[in-house]
Amino acid sequence: MRGATTTELMAVAAAREIADGEVVFAGTGLPMLGAMLAQRTHAPNMTLLFEAGAIDPRMLHLPMSVGDSRTLVGAAQAAGLFEVFTYILQGGRV
Repeated sequence: MRGATTTELMAVAAAREIADGEVVFAGTGLPMLGAMLAQRTHAPNMTLLFEAGAIDPRMLHLPMSVGDSRTLVGAAQAAGLFEVFTYILQGGRV
């Protein structure tokens, strides 16, 4: 049995930073992987946002980017860039 890769360790570390119920704005790659891991393990009630417009998705597979259509699987809303950034700004998260 092999040990965990650096990427796997970083994804776990990122996931551990996310608490259940938090709003998470994740980017492509490792941030998205960490957010998905958190959502599937200990933070099922986190709200995940992507700048391309997906709000609170329940993705089955890791998308290639924030603009990938897979980010919309199970999403509460398919918004746009403006709406997502407005949501973050008005929530006092910036």
